[in-house]
Amino acid sequence: MKKLNIVKILIVISLSVSSISAHAQWAVSVTAGSADYKLEAIEGTFVDAIDDTFLYRDLGIDYSWGNHQVGIKIGGLAESNGAIDIRSSTAVAATVETGDAERDEMSVFYTYRTNIGVALTGGYYTSEVTSTRRFTANYTSGGFNGTFIQNADKTVDNDGFFFGAAYGQALSDRTGVFARLGYQDSDVEEQINATRNNTIPVQAGVAAPITSSATFTRSLDLGGDAVVYGVGGYWAVTDTISLNLFYEVKDFSYSLDAYDDGGGVQLEEKQDMIGLTLRYSL
Repeated sequence: MKKLNIVKILIVISLSVSSISAHAQWAVSVTAGSADYKLEAIEGTFVDAIDDTFLYRDLGIDYSWGNHQVGIKIGGLAESNGAIDIRSSTAVAATVETGDAERDEMSVFYTYRTNIGVALTGGYYTSEVTSTRRFTANYTSGGFNGTFIQNADKTVDNDGFFFGAAYGQALSDRTGVFARLGYQDSDVEEQINATRNNTIPVQAGVAAPITSSATFTRSLDLGGDAVVYGVGGYWAVTDTISLNLFYEVKDFSYSLDAYDDGGGVQLEEKQDMIGLTLRYSL
C-alpha cells in the first residue's frame, strides 16, 4: 500500500485527542461482507476492468470520550481469482487466461456526535488496488495476421480526505436504524508494468514465424472525488457488544486524463456492499 502521509494522520488525531475527558472508552470492531466492485480503464474501444464480487473485511479500533471519537480502520477486498474482464468493440479478440485482483485500504477518522442524533465525521483515506492479468489477442497488421500474449501487473493508489454525516433513529432501548452520506476528495496514481510477446505465424508472404518481445511501463496521475451513501440498522446485544447490518455504495468520479505515453483514458470505479459489523467495547 502507498505510504501514508504521517503528518496528515497526526493532524487528524491531534485535533481529536486534545480534549480527552475521564469518561473514555476503547472499542474493537470487525466487519465482514460481500462487495460488488468494478474498476474500469477505458481507452477508446478497449476496456480493461476489474469486475467481480469480493469478500470485504476490516478491523477497526476506536477511542471515545464524551461526544468525541477517533479511530482507525484497516482492511479491504480479499483477493479474487478471475476478477479481470478485458474486452474490445473492435475485431481484436482478447481472451483472459489469468486475472487476479485485491484492494487494501486504511482510514483514520474523527467523529463528533451532536445532541440531535447527527454524527459528523472527517478523516483521511488511502487504498491500493493490485491486479495481474495474462491475455492473448489476435490482430491484423500490414496485411498479416498475428497473435500477442501480454502479461501485466497494475497498481492503482487512491488517497484523500473525506467528510460525512450520519443520522440515527432509535426504535427501542437497544435497536435503531441509521443513514449516512459522505464525500471524498481523491488523488489517483496508476502504474502498469507489462511484457508483450508478438508472433506472426507462417502464412502467405511469411515463410517462417516472426517473433518479437517488448516490455513497457505506463503511468497516470489524475484527480477525482467520490460520494458514499448507505443505510443500516443496529442492535445493542449487551452493554458491551453491538451488531450493525448495513448497505453502502461508494461511487467515484475521475477526470478524463492520459497516460504518460499519450494514450487517453477514463477511469470508472464503484463499490456496492452489504456488511455486518461486530463491535466490542472494552
